[in-house]
Amino acid sequence: MLANLFQARAQPPKLFLVQETSETSEVEMERRLTSIKTALFLLTSSLVLPMIYYLIG
Repeated sequence: MLANLFQARAQPPKLFLVQETSETSEVEMERRLTSIKTALFLLTSSLVLPMIYYLIG
């Protein structure tokens, strides 16, 4: 597996391929950020709302 990684690094990347992957990785990063934000929001709301109900009640 490591040999495959080094082999892939040894080959010079094509410019078009690099541009394409950078665009897709940008979209992918945006998607991951959105999913992480959603997960954090759900986690914090599931922790904070019961505390508020406990404090009120």
